[in-house]
Amino acid sequence: MNTRAILKALADAFDLENTTKRKKALKKALKKLKAKKVDYLERLEQADTDDERQELTVKLSVIKAQRKKGLAALGKLIDKDTV
Repeated sequence: MNTRAILKALADAFDLENTTKRKKALKKALKKLKAKKVDYLERLEQADTDDERQELTVKLSVIKAQRKKGLAALGKLIDKDTV
């Protein structure tokens, strides 16, 4: 699954009306981002050229930002449920 599909899944999570469905969709997208992060980390360890390392580093930083934002949104959803 490419990054656009993952971002679409995140967008779909915010369009859902039911909070439970939103949380499930968000968790699913976060798991996919985590798997992508692990894949990029493995590829970074095996990278041969500096250009390849630089590209993977940029991709990792984007995924880190996306996961951070997703985790913050998930935290807000959980807080709304408990209040």
